[in-house]
Amino acid sequence: MKTFLVTYDLHNRRDYDRIIDAIKEVGDSAELLESVWLAAVSDDFSCVTLKERLTDYIDSDDSIAVLPISVGAGFATKNCPKEAVAWLNKYLSTAKK
Repeated sequence: MKTFLVTYDLHNRRDYDRIIDAIKEVGDSAELLESVWLAAVSDDFSCVTLKERLTDYIDSDDSIAVLPISVGAGFATKNCPKEAVAWLNKYLSTAKK
């Protein structure tokens, strides 16, 4: 599994459902903040291939960024959804399970 942070900015048409559904479809995901998602996907994906896959679900004037995140990267949150914090603990924690 590879883990990524995906963030996007939709400009004119703002069809959030399309991009959200696409992120959920690629793997285990959680919404960290508005327009910021965490995604655990198969090892076949890279930042570029994930960005290209998700680009099909946004308009040409929209923006998207995909950044790799990994175990031990560390994190701190405040008032984030419980599901997102659970995702962070599941995929980024250095603790042995």
